[in-house]
Amino acid sequence: MTSTNSMEGKDNEWFLDFGCSNHMSGNKNRFTQLDKEFRHRVKLGNDTHIAMMGKGSVRLVVIGVTHVISHVYYVSELKNNLLSLGQLQGKTCL
Repeated sequence: MTSTNSMEGKDNEWFLDFGCSNHMSGNKNRFTQLDKEFRHRVKLGNDTHIAMMGKGSVRLVVIGVTHVISHVYYVSELKNNLLSLGQLQGKTCL
């Protein structure tokens, strides 16, 4: 899935992930709202942990329709934007 806005490259790409338990982005500029006080550690699929530096909302435009995705973790070390299919199916994020 690719959202469209003024950003270019990988910062604009979002991957749908079956194994990811939460939405995550490593690009702080993607967030329309970000609670920087919210800290946690995220366990990756290879059993390593990385620091979550906040939680907030991002805005995606998909096929001309704007969606606000909430409960997105800001993980500065993350190289790709991930949308959790499980979280989307739970509809707690839209």
